[in-house]
Amino acid sequence: MLGMGRVNRVQKLSEFVLQQRGEKRPRISGLSPRIFQEGPAAKALVEISGKTDTGKSFLLMELMARCALPSSFDGKGCDVILLNLSHKLSGPLFKRRFLDMMKETATDHLHSADELNKAANECLKAIKILNCYSSEELELALVMLDHLLAENEGVALIAVDTLCEFYWLDVREKRMRKHSYYMQWLSRLSQICNKHNVCCMYTLDQSFAEQKATTGTQLAIQIKVDHKIQLKLLPDNQRTLNDQPIVIDDDGVNFLDVS
Repeated sequence: MLGMGRVNRVQKLSEFVLQQRGEKRPRISGLSPRIFQEGPAAKALVEISGKTDTGKSFLLMELMARCALPSSFDGKGCDVILLNLSHKLSGPLFKRRFLDMMKETATDHLHSADELNKAANECLKAIKILNCYSSEELELALVMLDHLLAENEGVALIAVDTLCEFYWLDVREKRMRKHSYYMQWLSRLSQICNKHNVCCMYTLDQSFAEQKATTGTQLAIQIKVDHKIQLKLLPDNQRTLNDQPIVIDDDGVNFLDVS
């Protein structure tokens, strides 16, 4: 049986190894200057909120794709792990987006269709998708995520599509307000991000972001969300990102310059 002194030394060594691996992770700062300016930094939490059909999942896919694309195609060349809770995103969707984004930066005489297809398949390998269909499976996925990050220092981003997807399945048993439920999962993600020096982006229905915590809840003031991105679909079908007009189409998410 290990003595307490040796246990502490082993724990400190393990923390040191994780810190060293974390410092070797690729950085994704400058990912989208119009959205983040200089960020997002390692350990940052990025909330993408909005009502139904505002483009949250598409924006998340766009940012993930920019992370996975190699630098030769204006990407960051890093690995991404997606916790796929609402199942709107899939491998074929990512490949189509990769091809579209690469065509924007490639010239026909330098990259044939076959070369672009091979490059898109390589990009797909950089994205690991963990599908979850219940909060119990999400719990297991977080355990798996912890191990995956410990083993792979090439991962720079954790992505979660529809963080509170299972709220209505859990509410009868857990009897939590929306904001408290949100903070519970965000706390878990924040711990993993801090432990492994990795950024996390997630989509969230606007109602969870607006709901205030119950009296006495402390999680809300303990967890800092570094970047809040709010998407809106206006009555005239115009879209905004943090009140700036945008368009979402086959060319991705683009800002409109209004003079």
